[in-house]
Amino acid sequence: MGKKTPGEKKSKTAEDAEFNELLKQLITKSERHTPQRFELTKAEAKKSRQGKIVNNALEMKWKEEAEKVEGLRHAKQRGYIQQLETDAGNAEAWYNLGSTLHPWANQGRVTLGHAIGVSEPVQVGNQTFTEVQCYIMALTLAPKHPKISETWTNLGNAVGVGETVQVGSQSYTKEQCYAHAVKVDPKNNKAWYNLGVNLGDTETIQIGDQIYTKQQCCAQALTLDPKDADPNSTKCWYNLGVSLGVRETVQIGSKSYTKQQCCVNSMRFNPKCTMTLYHLGLTLDVGETIPIRHIPGPEIAHYTKKHLYWKAFEFCYDFKAFELLPNCNDALPWNLLGSFLEVDANEAEGYPPYLVLGPCGWIKIAGKIFTKQQCCIQALTLDPKYVEAWMNLGITLGVGETVQVGSQSYTKEQCYLQALTLDPKHAETWCNLGVSLGIGETAQVGGQPYSKMQCYVQALTIHPKYAEAWYNLGNCLGLGDWAQVGGQIYTQRQCFFQAQTLDPKLISPPSLSTLD
Repeated sequence: MGKKTPGEKKSKTAEDAEFNELLKQLITKSERHTPQRFELTKAEAKKSRQGKIVNNALEMKWKEEAEKVEGLRHAKQRGYIQQLETDAGNAEAWYNLGSTLHPWANQGRVTLGHAIGVSEPVQVGNQTFTEVQCYIMALTLAPKHPKISETWTNLGNAVGVGETVQVGSQSYTKEQCYAHAVKVDPKNNKAWYNLGVNLGDTETIQIGDQIYTKQQCCAQALTLDPKDADPNSTKCWYNLGVSLGVRETVQIGSKSYTKQQCCVNSMRFNPKCTMTLYHLGLTLDVGETIPIRHIPGPEIAHYTKKHLYWKAFEFCYDFKAFELLPNCNDALPWNLLGSFLEVDANEAEGYPPYLVLGPCGWIKIAGKIFTKQQCCIQALTLDPKYVEAWMNLGITLGVGETVQVGSQSYTKEQCYLQALTLDPKHAETWCNLGVSLGIGETAQVGGQPYSKMQCYVQALTIHPKYAEAWYNLGNCLGLGDWAQVGGQIYTQRQCFFQAQTLDPKLISPPSLSTLD
């Protein structure tokens, strides 16, 4: 047999060796069995010619791992049951048995993205006990045993949202179980974390003599365990980023964090989170950029507001299914698309090739054209309390124009008033309202009249580094006039100087020199 030419197909032995080496590399890389790791190895496997075989081999490895962990779990269960059949008053054994019944009782390891094992009751003596009942037994027998705080935490995990559980003579909700856990052990960061995740944005909970908000619980969890890469910590950062106002800060340990910093920290573990990207976009002014290395896709060194909105839309609504967009019943994708459509077709460099943008702010998807205004109306039809959608809708209207939302017509000014009624601290809407008012005109917000100049002052009171608002305020003032912002007096020149310092593109130095 002659020698193979360079272009000849590899032998079966060479192919097998290549496959085995690839499989070895993938399995070595995926020692930590997490859903994210598994998805990554699947993606890597698909790049190879033998991707399907590698994928199947990986799945077999995870199944084998599952059987090992499942066997260990059942062995532990049998041991704890034997302990309890000998001594039914052993509170710690009841706690340990309950822990083996939790669906995630595999020490955090995951098989194929799913929990190993399903929570099923077990037989102890002549009675059957669920996970919840095991924890109740532990708490009833020894309310002060060494793992009491963890028992309350696990009980909270086992109780469904909106459900209650009876311990002694009292009923406890999920949140109250976590509150009891941190009352017993204020350093139980998992209980603080769970409280932060489960409380609503406006809900509070009493622990001892203090009242805690969602934000304060998340901040407490991060103070105790600030590891940025930890999934629990990441969810705390997410909750803080989403719940904080655009210019609000939160204290964690000795440091103060802005909404923007919380969102960036959240993205370290979950860079494809639509809501994080959207809220991060809210923190940026028009023209402002932020360097982010955590977003998948073609690398863009600095992300603008529009890039973030587009990425959020892309992750929220699969671009391969664009033709289904008219049937989408979620307000968020519509508003994200409406927010993005301020970008001009000439500025579309860096966006995906399937995106067809028109010169006047429209987008073509699967042969259908959507304007910014249509997207905003759709968002508000689905969610009439969407602040940013009202503001974006106002931007689309000219002076004297109206738009129909539901059964009512709204002018540009009325759209902004709707937004401010829902959120009086929305600086960008105050600035836009000021732009929409003529000289001498006022708008009623919360029963109080605001002039053009007062709208800009309100915007700057909320957001002192709002360059465009400083520029617009300067335009309202004549030579010798002044305005008070945050207890300080500013002349026209000083307003323009503030605007130029924050954004040199708004006003050039020669323009300032003419005011001397």
